[in-house]
Amino acid sequence: MTSKIGEATKVKFSVIPAQRTMERAMILRKGEAPFQFETAIGTLFALKGTAEYKELGPQSYRAAWVGGVLIQGLATRASANIRKWSDLKGKKVASYPYHAAPQHHVDASLAYGNLRSKDVAFVPMSGYPAGAKALLAGSVDAASLAAESAPAKELAASVQGVSWLPLPNITPEDKAAWARFQNILPGFFPVRTPRAAGASKDKPVDIWGYYYHVIAFDDTDKNLVYWFTKQINENYPAFKTVSAYLSTWTLEECLKPEAWFAPWHEGSIQYFKDIGRWTPEMEAKQQTMLATHPQKMTRLK
Repeated sequence: MTSKIGEATKVKFSVIPAQRTMERAMILRKGEAPFQFETAIGTLFALKGTAEYKELGPQSYRAAWVGGVLIQGLATRASANIRKWSDLKGKKVASYPYHAAPQHHVDASLAYGNLRSKDVAFVPMSGYPAGAKALLAGSVDAASLAAESAPAKELAASVQGVSWLPLPNITPEDKAAWARFQNILPGFFPVRTPRAAGASKDKPVDIWGYYYHVIAFDDTDKNLVYWFTKQINENYPAFKTVSAYLSTWTLEECLKPEAWFAPWHEGSIQYFKDIGRWTPEMEAKQQTMLATHPQKMTRLK
């Protein structure tokens, strides 16, 4: 994406690789980069000052863009015949005591199914990849999996097959279950999709979705954030073919307030206003998010 924006604007971007959450956080806090690409759960942890951000406290992150939907779910081997949440009782579930993100996925999933940790047999994993390998090997009965990932596709193609524990959002009971899920993971939302491994247009699955965020600190220059938000929107035709995922980075997908949880940067808001896309509903959601996350200027000075 940045390469295409660079070609159009003649601005050179320096992309700093950082795999770990705290690596990315410190680059932003030290001012080595004005923007950070972060997962929904990483952004949530930063805003709340939990998990990896516990020592730093709540961060004054503000959204400059919200990317397209990524999909994930609690996967099982189809051959295990675990089709509904009650089937999961007593089964071995991958847990992640050293990795907060996938553990929150598991905790929220169990909450949806009205299950508690004592209802399943947690098997500790060193991280997300280990959980995926354990599910493929049959060492656990369920694990959190990115629904379009290589492990999910590998499991779907195997003799065991893949099955996704269902998280529909249709009945009042479903909606109550989703309220329990979102109490743990606000900003995550129900998705019925044919994109998941093992699914199809004729047989979509009900799992969860979330957005990637382009974030900046609240005190980042308003004009810079305005410019970058504008460039993402205006250069979408150029970068949408770079990857299937970037094709989902549309303005329409970005401006869905029901899935927002990170306050917007004032520069981005001004851009959305200038193109006539900022609505009273969006402003109301912005004020709610600011009331929830009022912290300011938490970067290193």
